[in-house]
Amino acid sequence: MSGIHWGSVMDRIDEVALHVYHAVFGNQESVMIKGKRYPIRKTPRLGLRIVEAGKYVFLEQNPEKDSRFGAMARQGRKILWVIEDGDYTAFVMDGEYHGFK
Repeated sequence: MSGIHWGSVMDRIDEVALHVYHAVFGNQESVMIKGKRYPIRKTPRLGLRIVEAGKYVFLEQNPEKDSRFGAMARQGRKILWVIEDGDYTAFVMDGEYHGFK
């Protein structure tokens, strides 16, 4: 999979989030962002897929979570959260970006 390069035109977090989403749910081992390869790891306790890239964290939805999004994940929806500096700012669900700002 080709990499996303943050720069003048590619600074759009929606494009980066979609790129990471496809890598995570495409079962890739890593993702290239801004010329740097970031591993797609699993969280220690729950085994959720996560990418940490600078001020951004991309985290797979926990299907065991007692929430609307947890229920959707249990139903097979693919959800990836975008966390910027510790704040949930967007999510990608089934390949569609949804921003909160």
